[in-house]
Parts: sequence; C-alpha cells; structure tokens
Amino acid sequence: MAIKYPFLYNYGRNKDNLIRVCVEATLMTNHFLHFAGLWHESEMFEIGELFESEEKKSEFEDYYQYLASPVTGKRKGVIKPS
Repeated sequence: MAIKYPFLYNYGRNKDNLIRVCVEATLMTNHFLHFAGLWHESEMFEIGELFESEEKKSEFEDYYQYLASPVTGKRKGVIKPS
C-alpha cells in the first residue's frame, strides 16, 4: 500500500472512501495484504464495506465465506527484532 498509494500517508488517512478504493485495488492485484505496523495503516482494514457494492458482491462470494469463518489463531502482539 505504501509503495502504490503513498498519498494515503499524507492526506488520505481520514478519508474512508479513498482508503476503501485503495484497499480494494490492492486486493484485486494481490493474493495477500498485510496491515502491519504501528502506523494508522494497521487499522485501515477496519473501515469495512470492502467489495460490498452489488456489482462486486457476486465476484467475491469466496471472500465473504472466508470472512465468515472463525478466527482460530492467537495474537502474538508486536514482534520486534532484537
């Protein structure tokens, strides 16, 4: 996200619609998106409504099935190099 959409770090961090479009575009071209770090980026996934427009819902049935599956892992917290 930082490489393709650096403007999010300057003036887009509070614009949910812009964040949503950038996250959707990133997920369309990647198999994985890691919301890492202590920056505001780690909270961008919480904006919700990703791929929820009627035209996109049918394309992402597997995605919504994935979201409905229970989370079984345990959080490790912040891991920093020694």
